[in-house]
Amino acid sequence: MHLGTANALCHTMKKIYSILMLLLAFNLSASGAMTNDQALVKVSWIKKAFNCLAWDELVAVSQSPSDICARVKDRVVYAADDVDSMKTAPETWEDGRGDCEDFANCIVSLCKAKGFDAWIEVYFEVNNSNGHAVAMGKWNGRLWISSNGNFKFVDTNENACVVVAVEMGWHRGQMMFERWAGNVDPERSISFSGAKPIRN
Repeated sequence: MHLGTANALCHTMKKIYSILMLLLAFNLSASGAMTNDQALVKVSWIKKAFNCLAWDELVAVSQSPSDICARVKDRVVYAADDVDSMKTAPETWEDGRGDCEDFANCIVSLCKAKGFDAWIEVYFEVNNSNGHAVAMGKWNGRLWISSNGNFKFVDTNENACVVVAVEMGWHRGQMMFERWAGNVDPERSISFSGAKPIRN
């Protein structure tokens, strides 16, 4: 075989191989319904490494609340809203930006999708309209808090208050908290009532 023909054939085979690999990757990511274990195998390491996962893939590969918080913190950038409203969790993930309510909702939604115990709590100063939403939950019997994606184990709500007070620059004795127990409606402004005071 002539050297030029051999090189052309080799080049053509490389192109065919590349196309087949792309088709295989597309087929794996576009396949129908699958279990979480199957999705774990089929999500490419490149998508996981660069946090380029679609929402369903994110649910499939997430392993714990701390893992979820790390993924959300890596992907979502803090951006304050002009109007205090909450986006849906997939919207926050796709946008890659949101405020504290969006971070908390994204993390809690992912945790609930995985069957983990999680909820949103809002901490605020008593004589001020400033508030801060966080994700909280229990994992292996321990209480945890995530503020804008930062994950930390705490012993009580009072310890969670210290975490928020330090982050926000607030005085702990002038804070209250409330667990938010409503459905997420991105068109609705968030309002909270019946908050509990934090004791010194």
